[in-house]
Amino acid sequence: MRPVVDGLKREVTGTYDVIVMNLSSGDAAMRQTATELGIEYVPTFVFVKSDGTVAEKVVGTMTRDAMLAKLQSIAP
Repeated sequence: MRPVVDGLKREVTGTYDVIVMNLSSGDAAMRQTATELGIEYVPTFVFVKSDGTVAEKVVGTMTRDAMLAKLQSIAP
């Protein structure tokens, strides 16, 4: 999944923010954020609106096209 997400991130830079969290890194702040977002399984994709509210959470793999469509569907 990482190559797909990284490719999409490069593609949408300047339009959307794509943040990748590595939960096995041991970063306490990242783990706290994951807990707050209710992330229990990897991969999990959390789509957040510009106002900071969670629009949708998808557990499991997604195609590049599905991720892009989801981003576009929550754009202001």
